[in-house]
Amino acid sequence: MFAVVFSAGYTLMCFGVPMVMTRLKHAHDARWISETRQVNTAIVNTFTGPIKRWEALLQMVLIPFAVAIAFVTFCVIWTIQTT
Repeated sequence: MFAVVFSAGYTLMCFGVPMVMTRLKHAHDARWISETRQVNTAIVNTFTGPIKRWEALLQMVLIPFAVAIAFVTFCVIWTIQTT
């Protein structure tokens, strides 16, 4: 029972505190008010400069996918070499 109560308290703190802080931030900090014109534009600003919206989306999808493929490839090579 102690483990269940401890896990529930940890889960509440782990997820509850960030949710409360996010709500407070959105309610009181004017810097985080989203601009509607940014949502509808074809060009988005990134850390590396402005690019098209679909290019940014493609980068967000392809880079983790490439890392996952590389990891699987290394695992297959390691498995083949150890047998």
